[in-house]
Amino acid sequence: MHKAGVLEVSVVGENARDVEEDGYRAACQIWDSQRDITAIFATSDYLAVGALAAIRNRGDTPEQTLSVIGYGNTPLAKSQYIDLTSVDVQSQTVGEEAAKALLAHVANPGLKPRRTLVKPILTIRSSTRQFEM
Repeated sequence: MHKAGVLEVSVVGENARDVEEDGYRAACQIWDSQRDITAIFATSDYLAVGALAAIRNRGDTPEQTLSVIGYGNTPLAKSQYIDLTSVDVQSQTVGEEAAKALLAHVANPGLKPRRTLVKPILTIRSSTRQFEM
């Protein structure tokens, strides 16, 4: 990522929880030390919502200042009020494929394991802005 000009900053929450409060705290730390960042990619939608709140509470507009992206495409991300760009990991499809593989293995225990890759989908909403390169 460094080769591509991407600065990777990891901030672990106080109790390593997946909650809005930790996203808020992490975004404050990042924003205080890296004011020239263009995006925050959080490991969950809940952490991303905390990041959005931190940026707004500091007087900035995330959609104009930087992009915030979550992970999971939860109902929270889909809220029209929050409208969070998020990575949809296709959980239902992953579950269906896992169930098919398990049933196939039960029916035929000698079956070779197979790998199924499910492509994630980036659902773009108003929490991200387009950058000119």
